[in-house]
Amino acid sequence: TRIFTGATFDTTRFKKVTFRGGVDYQVTDDSLLYASVSTGFNSGGFNGNQTALASGNGTFDSQTVTAFEIGSKNRFADNRVQLNLSAFYNKYKKLQEQRQIPVGSTTASIIENSGQARSYGAELEAIFKPVDALTLSASVAYLNARYTQYRDAPVPFGAFVAPTGLIAIAAAPVGSPAIPSASAALPANLILPVGLNCRVVSTVPGNNNTTIMPVIGCDFSGNRIAHSPEYSGSVSAQYDIDLGGDRKLSPYAQLSFSGAFFGQPVNSILDRQKAFAKLDLRLTLELTENLSVQGFVTNVTNKGTATRFVYGGGGNLQASYAPPRLWGVRGSAKF
Repeated sequence: TRIFTGATFDTTRFKKVTFRGGVDYQVTDDSLLYASVSTGFNSGGFNGNQTALASGNGTFDSQTVTAFEIGSKNRFADNRVQLNLSAFYNKYKKLQEQRQIPVGSTTASIIENSGQARSYGAELEAIFKPVDALTLSASVAYLNARYTQYRDAPVPFGAFVAPTGLIAIAAAPVGSPAIPSASAALPANLILPVGLNCRVVSTVPGNNNTTIMPVIGCDFSGNRIAHSPEYSGSVSAQYDIDLGGDRKLSPYAQLSFSGAFFGQPVNSILDRQKAFAKLDLRLTLELTENLSVQGFVTNVTNKGTATRFVYGGGGNLQASYAPPRLWGVRGSAKF
């Protein structure tokens, strides 16, 4: 009949001075070269659940980046061709990652800092108007993004992965000489996914505090940053048909593509989205300067692509997917 209310309170402060510097050089009236260096800052924060607090993960640090970029913007053929090219290098510190960590016999969802990472790549964008009514566009990007330092990261599948009936092998009674100590070598009977470089980083109480379970940390240094395909881009075309007066009919098509990427730092085949391409179509009818109607079909081929992967309790993998094929009609009015 009594209600008990518990609360946790903590304070911390995050601050950072950032800067940006750049130089532009106008080679000709239609050609520009530029270079820049800048820093960015994403504040730290709190993991607002009791399990995270109890495990010492109540807060996470700020994320910073130092970004370098060089590029060129150009127009040719009486402004009918536009060509932009850029290259970049980004250096990250304490990159923020959403993770599931093992806490006793359960898991907690937290934000943690992954250490250091870097990314570099190039982007090319082109727009071509052979005639006033036709616009052709294309863009392509190359990206190489990897963690340079990400050690002792929790295994996303839990403290360990073992076949049914063998879990007790990795959980020894309190006081048993079989209990692994922090930084100890992995027990010979501990089963982990193939290819992970892991070690025991600590031990935690098991069920009812009657057992001790090893907490395994893995080295993800060198792995690809999540959601970072090596290539991506799109091509599109639009043709404007003059119907007289203010009326205009404009068919549009866009093909977007992406290389394969991983949804988690562990880079497991379980959270890998393979390369894909998607086609979107739309037809816009402008009735007046302020009134238009549009029919559209997105993801014409009904391609299923994952946008997010999360390892939950018990080693379950949860995935969120982009919308399937959608079609409809929308109207627009300006006042």
